[in-house]
Amino acid sequence: SDALQVIRESDIGFGNLEAPFARAGEPAQKWAVLKQEPGLASEYVRMGFKVVNIANNHMLDYGVEGLLSTLEELDAVGIKRVGGGRTISESLDHVVMEEQGVRAAFLGCASTLPGESAAERRRPGLAPIRVRTTYYFDPEMEKEGPGGPPVIFTEAVKEDLRAFTRRIRKAKGEADYVVVATHWGMAYQDHLM
Repeated sequence: SDALQVIRESDIGFGNLEAPFARAGEPAQKWAVLKQEPGLASEYVRMGFKVVNIANNHMLDYGVEGLLSTLEELDAVGIKRVGGGRTISESLDHVVMEEQGVRAAFLGCASTLPGESAAERRRPGLAPIRVRTTYYFDPEMEKEGPGGPPVIFTEAVKEDLRAFTRRIRKAKGEADYVVVATHWGMAYQDHLM
């Protein structure tokens, strides 16, 4: 396909790995649970991927076991990974790749964090940008149009933003370009609001 050709011809193929390479682990209790066979990691190499972001809403669909299996599989085939790890520090780490004298740093994070998927100091997981959502109902609008939708305010957790921004600055000091993959938003939308 055209997309595959673009990735193969790229100096550095970078993408989102949406499903873990799971050998074990219990499936998460959610409506869509994804995994792929561990042996498929080498197929990503053949497709031309050199770096993948693993921070997304499916990476812990088979728990910590599935995440750890994914880290092992990617390491074994030589694909660099960002956005997840054995600790919060590892999940926030960046990868620097050099091609034709140009250094590019890659980072990944997610706001789509079901269950306990955010990494912590002693817990494997994903690089988080957690959010807090507030729903506001205007009493005057409710009188005019009862049952109408609330106004929704979503704001990133400042501590997560500060931690990730520090890592971006560090990466910027080591590379000519910084590429950040952010997994966020609402599924099944056909337009941005």
